[in-house]
Amino acid sequence: MSKSFDEFVRQNPQMQREFELFDRIGNESPRGMAILAAAELDRSLGALLKSFLVPGEARKNLFTVGSA
Repeated sequence: MSKSFDEFVRQNPQMQREFELFDRIGNESPRGMAILAAAELDRSLGALLKSFLVPGEARKNLFTVGSA
């Protein structure tokens, strides 16, 4: 990676995960790209939903593995 890119990541640590994801996706087969993108979308949507729901037992149960 370039020096300016490394500097940008140091100044914006929240972007590190996204850059790592894009790097991994770029090294995958088309099928692997789709699987990684879908997994990241699932994680992102879960986090978004959790942020809007009222904390409590119902929210916890909704996101527990095997509750669907």
